[in-house]
Amino acid sequence: MTMDKHQNIFYSYNQGDLSDIDREVQLEDNVTKALINLLENSDRQVTVDFLKRFVNSKIRLGRTEFQYALQKNLVGESHKTAQETPHKFILGISPTGKMDEKSRTIVGLEREEEKLKGIKAQIKNILRNENEVEGSKIVDRFIKLLNANKIQFDSRKQDINVSDINYLYQLLASKSRPDGWIVNKNIAVLIENKIWGKLSSNQIDRHNNKWFNGKGESKPASWKKIYNFFKEESSRNDLGEVTKFLVKQFTEYLEVIGLAGFTEIPFNDSTPYDLDDAKNILRNLMVEIEKEIGDLDKSLERRGRPLEDPWDYFGEESLHFTVGLWEEWAGLDLFVKKGKYLTKLRKNPALIFEEIERLSSCLGDYWLDTQYWRLHDWKRGKQRGPMASFEGYFVKLARLMEKGRNWKEVVKFMLKMSRHQKAFQIEKRFFYKSKKHQSLLQSPNFSQEVVKGIKELLPLYQELRTSVS
Repeated sequence: MTMDKHQNIFYSYNQGDLSDIDREVQLEDNVTKALINLLENSDRQVTVDFLKRFVNSKIRLGRTEFQYALQKNLVGESHKTAQETPHKFILGISPTGKMDEKSRTIVGLEREEEKLKGIKAQIKNILRNENEVEGSKIVDRFIKLLNANKIQFDSRKQDINVSDINYLYQLLASKSRPDGWIVNKNIAVLIENKIWGKLSSNQIDRHNNKWFNGKGESKPASWKKIYNFFKEESSRNDLGEVTKFLVKQFTEYLEVIGLAGFTEIPFNDSTPYDLDDAKNILRNLMVEIEKEIGDLDKSLERRGRPLEDPWDYFGEESLHFTVGLWEEWAGLDLFVKKGKYLTKLRKNPALIFEEIERLSSCLGDYWLDTQYWRLHDWKRGKQRGPMASFEGYFVKLARLMEKGRNWKEVVKFMLKMSRHQKAFQIEKRFFYKSKKHQSLLQSPNFSQEVVKGIKELLPLYQELRTSVS
C-alpha cells in the first residue's frame, strides 16, 4: 500500500481482522463506526445523497436533522421516531452486495438462547480447528456439547453443517444488535454490515421483525459501490473542507482494509509482500471470482474460511479450488486431499494424463505438487510466523513435458508418493517478480485469469466428483 494506514483517522491499532469470529465482529464494528462517524460529522447533504443512492431515491427526507446510533439499540425519542416513521429500511452492506437466501438456522435452538449463551466459549473452541478437522467431526462435537448441556433442537444431524454452527456463533457474539442507525421523522434505516461473504436473510428477517414489526424493506449494497459513491462525493465542489477531508480519509480507509474492491496485486521488487495486505486483497479477489463461477458448477460454493492465512477455496474440504496469495506467487490450484478422491486418482492415473494433455497449450504456468504439512501452533490467528511446515515434491509442467522425458512415469511416481503425503495439487502460479506475470497481477483482469484456470481444471474436478459419488 502506498499510504501509511496508521495515519488514517479511521484506522485503529486494535482494528480486528478475519483470523477468528470475534475479531471479525470487531472489524465489522470498526467499519460501521467509521461510516456513521463520517456521515454524522459531514455536511447533511452527504447523508441525503447516501440514502437516496442506497435506500430510496424518491423519498422526501425533509429538513429535520438526522439522528445516528452505533452498536446499540435505539432508546427514547429515537426509538419512538424509528417506530413511527413512514419509511423503514434495512441497509445490508457486504463485499458481494448479495443476500444468502439459504436458511442457516438450526431448528429449535431459538428456544434455548439463554443456555446457548452459557456455552458460547465452548462453541468457539469447537470452531477454532475447522480448517484442520473434517466438517462431520465438528458437527459431532457440537451435537455432543448440546446434549451434554441438555439443549434440545429439532434439525436432523445430517442437515447440520459447519456454516450453521458458524452462523449460530455470530448471532451469539453480536447479540443480534443492529450495527448502526440513521433516523429522522421521514425515514428509519437500520444498518447491517458484513465484511466477507453474503448477507444472511435470517439475520435481516430477525432485525425486521424485532424493530419494524416485519414492515421494513431490505436494501442490499456492496462495499465496492459504497466506496465508489464516496469517491464521487469527494469530487464535489460544494462540500465543506471538513467534509472533503473526512470523505477522502474514509475512501482511503476502505482501500487499506480491503473493502474498495479488487484492483491489483501490487507485490514486486519495490513493493514487498505484506501478509495483512494479502488477506485484504484476497477477500476482494474472491468476491470477483465468485461472481464469475456461480454458473459453472453448483458444488463450487465459497468456503469463506477465517483468513489467518491468505487463501480460501471453492468446493468441499477434500476436493476444491484453492485461491491464494503466497509469499512468492499468487494463483490457484485444484486440491485433492488424501482420502477417497486421491485414492481414485492413484488407481486411475489416466485422469491426470488426460488433464495434462488438455493443458498442453498453456503448460507454462502450471505445476504439479504433492505435499505433507505439520501444524506449528493451534492458537488460530494469534501466533507469529509460519503456521505450518511443508514438505513435498513439485515440478513445472512445461519442464515435465520436454521432449524425451517419460512424463507419465514421473506423474505416476508423484501419485505413488502422495500415499505418504496429505494432498496432490495441480497449481497455476503467477510470480510477483516475473516480468511476464506482473502486467497480469497488477490489473483488475487478474480475477479473469484465475477464473480461466478454474475452467481449465474443471473437467478433472467434475470427473472425480462424478466417479466417487
